[in-house]
Parts: sequence; structure tokens; C-alpha cells
Amino acid sequence: MIISFLAVIGLGSQLIFNPSGLLLMLVITAVIGVILYFVLTRFVRPQVQGQRVDPNYKRALKQDKQRRKTNNKNPDAVSVKKKRNPTHLKVVNGKKKMRDDNFRQRIF
Repeated sequence: MIISFLAVIGLGSQLIFNPSGLLLMLVITAVIGVILYFVLTRFVRPQVQGQRVDPNYKRALKQDKQRRKTNNKNPDAVSVKKKRNPTHLKVVNGKKKMRDDNFRQRIF
């Protein structure tokens, strides 16, 4: 808070007593900022982003794009559902009533 207040006072005094110097300082600051932005976006950021991406993720993303392209070409293939093979399970009907009666006799 105090630093901001002092900065405003400094800029105000520069504007009053030396406006051409203030303008020159602002232009130089802008030029340095543009140069730093250019260097960071062109050289530093691509290297950092390249290290973060997992190669397996890139490969999966590529396969997904290829799969989506083939699905878009043939929309009928997407809407057709595969038939499932029936399960080979069989419901066994036991003597449930008899078991319940035996259970009740044991409790009481």
C-alpha cells in the first residue's frame, strides 16, 4: 500500500517537473516488456509445455481423433447396437418354503 502511494507520488512529480523524461521512461519500459514477452512466448514456453505432455497421452489423443473421424464417416455404424450373447446362468427353484419352516422351528 505504501509502495503504491510512493509510486503515484513519484510519477506525479515526474509528470510535473520532467514530462519528457517520464514519456521516455514509459516508452523504454514498454519496449523492454514487448521484447520479454516475445522471448518468453517464442522460446521458453514451448519447451516448458513440451515437457508436461505425456507421450502416452499424445498417442491416445491421436487414436481418439482417428476413431472419431471414422465414426463421423459412417453414422449408421454408431447407432447399431451389438447383440449380447445370452448368459448361461439358470435360476434354480429350490424348496424355499421347507427351509423357512425349518429355520422357524430352530428359532422357536
